[in-house]
Parts: sequence; structure tokens; C-alpha cells
Amino acid sequence: MPVRSDAPLQAQTVTHSLRTRFIFVMLGLAVVPLLLLPLLAGRNASTHLEQQSVAFQRQVAAGVGSEIEAAIRGRVDDLEQLVLVAHVLGKSRQEQELLLSSLLADERMFQDIALVDRRGDELVRVARDEAVLATDLRDRSGDAAFERALRTARPYFGPVSFDEEAREPLMTVAYPAVDVRSGSVSAVLVGSVRFKPVWALLAEQEMTGGLDVFVVNAAGTVIGHRDPTRVLREEVYLPDAADGRSLGLDVEESVVATVDLELGDQRLTVVAEQPLSTALKASTDAFIVTMYVTALAAFFGVAAIALMT
Repeated sequence: MPVRSDAPLQAQTVTHSLRTRFIFVMLGLAVVPLLLLPLLAGRNASTHLEQQSVAFQRQVAAGVGSEIEAAIRGRVDDLEQLVLVAHVLGKSRQEQELLLSSLLADERMFQDIALVDRRGDELVRVARDEAVLATDLRDRSGDAAFERALRTARPYFGPVSFDEEAREPLMTVAYPAVDVRSGSVSAVLVGSVRFKPVWALLAEQEMTGGLDVFVVNAAGTVIGHRDPTRVLREEVYLPDAADGRSLGLDVEESVVATVDLELGDQRLTVVAEQPLSTALKASTDAFIVTMYVTALAAFFGVAAIALMT
């Protein structure tokens, strides 16, 4: 009786197994790169979007900063006009008070203005929230704004600090009236610049996508924000030296860009921030779609192999 051999069946099984393995290897070579590609592309896209966000936010901060700087420097120009155009020094005390009061009424950024002689005695002072009598005039000698303007014969910009009575930050500015014949300073105009108008300027900015812009002084204290309560609470934010990913004012991971304003010896910083999740949303959405498509491709590939085997 002839012996039946299983060799053809075994050979067929081995061939089938090798073909299956070969298909799986080829599928792996095709699918694995597809799975890795979204990861690499997503990372590059995130970096690119972050760089774009930083550039855009820096541009926004620079635009807002230019408006703020122009507003503050404009107040020093107002004091200059009192000297050079209105000739305030040659007026009577009553006329001087009228000129200063008119400027205070016309320009909402001044909290008070004083005309000080070279000895440091106030000749006239007007204030937004109070009537100043002759008996209220004081000695300004030793005052940093007066002394600096007197000594350097140049405009002075003081530090910004929160004033409890005014309930807002103030910056002291001074303009020296220089005698053209002697070249010496004959008097100094000193004014307190309000920052509530800066709050209004920030509130008027049209921001989308969670973008926010605020201003801090050299100590990191928030002095300008669309939400006044943040200023009133004297919140502190110290931005990183380099723009990019950082914790924002709300201690949320954000993309942050800053622009410094140089006003004399003072430095103010305009900060623009946007939550990282919002800044990179386009990249995240694209990554999810790509991974979904890749997963479908892998699924159909495996299904095809199952049918072939």
C-alpha cells in the first residue's frame, strides 16, 4: 500500500507563512513611516506656529507701546508749550494758575501740575481733585523730579508707582525752563501723569483668540490692564528674558512677547500673551486629522492582509 506524503502540504504551508510575513513586513514599512510622519510634521508645525504667534504678539505689543509712549511724551511736550509758547514764566500768578488749570482741564492725563522756581519753591500748583491755596504750596527742593531737571536741564521721567489717594499709578514728569541768555534753569514745571487713560487705551484694543496686552513697570507691577482690578490689586508679573513659551499673568502656559519702552531712565514693558492651546490650535487640529487618516489607512491595510491570508 503506497505511503501518503505530507511534503506538498507542508511546503504550501511554509510558502503561505512566508508570504504572510512578507506582507506584514511590507505593510509595516509602509505604515510605520506614516505614523511617524504626523509626529514629526506636528512638531515642526507647532514650532512654526509658535514663532508666528511670537512675531504677531511682538507686533501688537510694539503698536500699543508706541501709543503709550506717545501719550506720555506728549504730556512733556504740553509742559514745553507752556514755557515756549504761552510764556508762563512772564505771567502774573493769576495768569499762571489759569494757564495750568486750562491744561489740566484739556488734558485728562495730568493729575496735577506745579510751577517751581529754581530754589524749589512752588509758585503755582493746580490739581484735579482738590483746590490748592497759596498756603498749600510747598518746598520741592530735594524732590527727585525737580532736582534732576534743574541739574541736567533736560526733561525728566520718574518711576511709575501706585498712588493710594488717586487710586491709580502715576508717573512724575518735569520740564526745565532754560533761560536763553544765561543757559541756566530758571524754573521747572512738574506734573503727575495718570495711567487710567492707558487702561482705557488697552480696553479699546480689539483682541481675539485669548490675546491680552498689559503693561508692567521695572519692578514687574502691573500698571496698565484692560481689567482695572488687576492694577488695583497691584499684581506682579516678571516676563522671561526671551519671548516664547512661558507662564502668563494667570499662571497658564502661554506664548508671551514683550516690548520695552524707554522713557529717560525709566523702563516700562508692554506684554502680549496668548494661551498656548489657542496659539497652537491650528497645529493641533491638523495633527488630529492626520493621525485619524493614518489610522484609517493602517486599518484598511490590516483588513486587506486578513482577506489575503
